[in-house]
Amino acid sequence: MKDNLIAVARISSAHGVRGEVKLLPLTDFPHRFESTKYLLLADGTKLVLESARVHKGMVLAKFQGFDTPEVWLDYRQKELYVTEEDLMPLPAGQYYIYQMIGLAVFDEQGTLLGELSDVLQTGSNDVYAVKLTDGEELLIPAIERFVKQIDMAARKMIVVVPEYW
Repeated sequence: MKDNLIAVARISSAHGVRGEVKLLPLTDFPHRFESTKYLLLADGTKLVLESARVHKGMVLAKFQGFDTPEVWLDYRQKELYVTEEDLMPLPAGQYYIYQMIGLAVFDEQGTLLGELSDVLQTGSNDVYAVKLTDGEELLIPAIERFVKQIDMAARKMIVVVPEYW
């Protein structure tokens, strides 16, 4: 079932004695959990959220039926997911990483360089990892100077190859 799911949090540890749990948000929208009705485990099991709040970079969540800290022992480091329909909407021209993986990457002359294989989140700006047709990897900063066009309908990206390459 995991193929249709997008990870939005990772279970860290129990919090307190009433069954709350600390979640590490894997989303740019940590407050989304305050209005989310449920999250899913990788096998599709639905966990119904009773409450959630952001605290010190983590999300403290309470799920229905999880009433003691011990119940979370087997769930530590497991990811929690939502379906594509439950994703937060993005502004025009912005995309979720899972949507971008697999884009064909071309240079400005129209030469196929390879395929977008990963998006590295560095803190200052993302970096696109492109698996070149010869098997090598090219890293492209995800800034306007290097990324000239992303066409999701055509599943392609046009980039300027950095001079160091």
